[in-house]
Amino acid sequence: MTPYRQFAAHHPNQAHFFQPILDVLDYSPSDIELVPDAVMVEGKTDFYLLSYCQDVLLRLPAEKRLRLMPGGGASTLDDLIQLYIGWSRPFVALLDSDKAGVSQDKRYREKFGAIIDRHLVQLNDASGDQNVRGMESLLSADDKLAFQRVTDHSATEFHKKTFALGVQEALVTRAELTLSSDSIAALTRVVGQLRARLDEVTEQMTA
Repeated sequence: MTPYRQFAAHHPNQAHFFQPILDVLDYSPSDIELVPDAVMVEGKTDFYLLSYCQDVLLRLPAEKRLRLMPGGGASTLDDLIQLYIGWSRPFVALLDSDKAGVSQDKRYREKFGAIIDRHLVQLNDASGDQNVRGMESLLSADDKLAFQRVTDHSATEFHKKTFALGVQEALVTRAELTLSSDSIAALTRVVGQLRARLDEVTEQMTA
């Protein structure tokens, strides 16, 4: 059996699984307990692609990496947001700039009020490209195929599921793919903007 605090320290992106039990116990973390600042993303592909950028492309040291928390879609971040607001811990939530992401951005603002404004980031704003919709649109067509070919060597056209599997495998194996400078720059820009916003939120919350 693993104690909750040990689990939360080693698996910060999974600690919310215990929340129904903690609610019953009226649990809240102490001021000295580790609840890391976090960047919430819509899903696992966002998580794996940004992790690949940090770990493989940029080779950031652990202390400079964003702590990424994947959701199960744009509409699934409510519980995480509620926890972090209630615990007064710094966080940022990155949403795609597609129809679903824009709709959920509006819903979160209506649900949580003005307090959530500084925490929400649209992907097109983070990337500096208003044509960007989902995370994969940061990459060129050739680069998306490069990820797919990690698991399907014969891939010749984009398939979202195969792409997602390729990104996961590339991260796990630390495969150093040859990506275009534009794709690397786009991913790097998003990571940098998320870091800047998270630092800004942290400063405001601790002022």
